[in-house]
Amino acid sequence: SRSWPEAGYCHLLQLVEASEVTFKLRAVINHSGPFGKGHYWTNVRYSGSEKWIIYNDKAIIVDHNQKKVLDPLHPYVLIYTKV
Repeated sequence: SRSWPEAGYCHLLQLVEASEVTFKLRAVINHSGPFGKGHYWTNVRYSGSEKWIIYNDKAIIVDHNQKKVLDPLHPYVLIYTKV
């Protein structure tokens, strides 16, 4: 059995982006905590680049570590755009 990020969500995203598809992942809305409560934050791919920006309660951070964006435990909504 392979462990994350070798398998699972990260691996699936690499396969999708490597194939000839017409959609690209642009944003991930994340949630942690209990239903109806907890914490939300958003990761958005900067237009025209592979950089991701993390929008959180107290900070906006340019994220160069894609593994943070692809955390398999917290995605709540995935947003794609047609390319």
